Amino acid sequence: MCLEDLPRFTVLRHAIGEGLERLSDRAGRSAASDSDTVPAHGVHWDWLFAPPPVPGTGLITPRENPSDAANPMRDRRSLWTWATEPLSESGWGRWTAETFTSVPATRLADHRFRYLDFQGDLGADRGFVSQIATGHYRPVGLSSDPFEAELIVAVNDRSQPPTVGYRLKFSRQNSGPTTTAGQSWQLRIETPGTETESPRR
Repeated sequence: MCLEDLPRFTVLRHAIGEGLERLSDRAGRSAASDSDTVPAHGVHWDWLFAPPPVPGTGLITPRENPSDAANPMRDRRSLWTWATEPLSESGWGRWTAETFTSVPATRLADHRFRYLDFQGDLGADRGFVSQIATGHYRPVGLSSDPFEAELIVAVNDRSQPPTVGYRLKFSRQNSGPTTTAGQSWQLRIETPGTETESPRR
């Protein structure tokens, strides 16, 4: 499978605005909503993943409408999304087993596909997002619970080559539907040479 055939991902730095909800998921909120439960801090990272293709179809999800692909403002496909505290941006692309291997994460409501490439003011005083990294990933299985992926990263520093080999695993820490926003998860980051021992930070 060539790189372009793999699903995409993006990591965004989100400086939270005063208008963004920080309460638990509202009853009746759409799974594709842009207002989510987020860590109650000034800045967090959003980890956005296009779901793996459905076997035998080539589509990202069964609900995909190909006519929306040319217009990102109408593209209603959803991205699996988690939030973490900010990690070391200066170390992106140079993480080792000695950096950090396990961090708390929060499952957010799925985001729209336009956020794979969006940067700037979110509007309605929800804050500002800037892209930390983007690229493709190799899915390890087709599940979102746990969700495992091997990243092929293109960082914003164009002097650095794409990084291949970081492996992420998002694991749910509490019970309930896998898509419920606000759930506690754990993100494990494995770098080349990382052993499967107890997580360290």
